[in-house]
Amino acid sequence: MAGVVPPNQACAWVPALPQPTLGNGGVYSVTMSTHIAASPATCLQVTLEAANYPKWNKFVREVVINKAAPSSSLRDLDPALGFLAGTGTQADKMLLPGTETTFKAYVDQNSDSVNNTHLVVTELKEFEHEGRKGFRVAWAQKGRSWFQDVERTQDFVEAADGGTEYYSNETFYGPMAYVIKAVVGNKLLKALDLWMSGLKSEAEGQ
Repeated sequence: MAGVVPPNQACAWVPALPQPTLGNGGVYSVTMSTHIAASPATCLQVTLEAANYPKWNKFVREVVINKAAPSSSLRDLDPALGFLAGTGTQADKMLLPGTETTFKAYVDQNSDSVNNTHLVVTELKEFEHEGRKGFRVAWAQKGRSWFQDVERTQDFVEAADGGTEYYSNETFYGPMAYVIKAVVGNKLLKALDLWMSGLKSEAEGQ
């Protein structure tokens, strides 16, 4: 998150950081950040449009919406997010609060093995960091479990040059976190770096 994750940081494992809904008590977090030469609104739009993930995301190559947010979701958002209603993307194709999804993730880029991760969008809002406006989106594992839980937050903060300072923080909870880090830890870092570079490229190209 902005103010917690250092700027321009390659993807790395760090001590657990709190998340919006799951809070403290995590085992590990994975953080990363970069500068994107596009507005926070553009970066957020790219992140929320589920159907376009195959275009830019080599880690999560498909997002399936299992249960869309209510059709009124775009109208009910904070007024600062009203621009989303004008993007031409329908609410049932966007990652809005309450949306239940399956992320088809390829942790090992040299394998066709896919991990179906079931998530629900937990937060979408405008916020302020050091006097600059930003947007935040978070999603968590669908269904709480003492054995394994996860929540990820992505922040898009106005940069001085008109671009975006992007921050991502994903926290793993429960005993399974130790297994994930030990077994696929390095591959996950590389996959998330691909997410960040793909997001940067897609947003800057719009």
